[in-house]
Amino acid sequence: MLYAFTNWIESIRGNQKPNCGLELAVRVQTLISLAEISERKSVTCCFDAATRTVHDGFGDEIKPFS
Repeated sequence: MLYAFTNWIESIRGNQKPNCGLELAVRVQTLISLAEISERKSVTCCFDAATRTVHDGFGDEIKPFS
């Protein structure tokens, strides 16, 4: 944890790209969100990047929580 924070601060000071950029953060958050939906609804969740929708194992669309 300390290394990640140090890298982030050094990238700000040196105007450099951090080791973990926005692209990686979005991908990781997508996986975390799919895992949460899967746990709450007890279904397998599949993400379609082209349409940006979530489907279960049978192809039915899963609506986000409200």
